[in-house]
Amino acid sequence: MLLNANREAYDDLREKFSLSRIYPQLVSMNATRGLFQQSFSYLIAGEMAANLMPILQSVFFALVICLIFVVFPMSMLPGGYMIFKTWITLIIWVTSWPVFFTVIHCLGMISW
Repeated sequence: MLLNANREAYDDLREKFSLSRIYPQLVSMNATRGLFQQSFSYLIAGEMAANLMPILQSVFFALVICLIFVVFPMSMLPGGYMIFKTWITLIIWVTSWPVFFTVIHCLGMISW
């Protein structure tokens, strides 16, 4: 790995002075390795999201439920129906996360 890095650095230096590359196959090898690492980073990010999503859903749901102490008094004011309706919509939105996450996860597994 280190030897290939030195060879490619030497080739880059030669290319800087408009000379031909001695090891042109290293460019395609490193491009392939970069694509491989990029696809692995997407897989790792997906696994991290799979582990973090249930925790985030629980935290957001708890926060939305705690908003009842703000929403209920404000719903007694004129136009409070819209505030209450928005709060109910937030609850429905947060509780639908597992369903949407399952669909997205399924689509991601099909593509691999």
